[in-house]
Amino acid sequence: INNGLEFTVRNSVVDGEQNNEKGGIGLANIKKRLDLNYQNNYKLTIDLEDNWYIVNLSIFNLRAIQNA
Repeated sequence: INNGLEFTVRNSVVDGEQNNEKGGIGLANIKKRLDLNYQNNYKLTIDLEDNWYIVNLSIFNLRAIQNA
């Protein structure tokens, strides 16, 4: 991404820890902070694939955000 940031985190799921609901209080807080700081300039996806949680965060046009 030009003038942006892409960040991916993978975390393994231990047997018995898998939850049908996506997110908890931590993810809710992260989403609130992203909304406050980056408004519509980000994309956050959270997926569960083959016993891995995969979180992707893209923040777009950081230069415009910093200059605002």
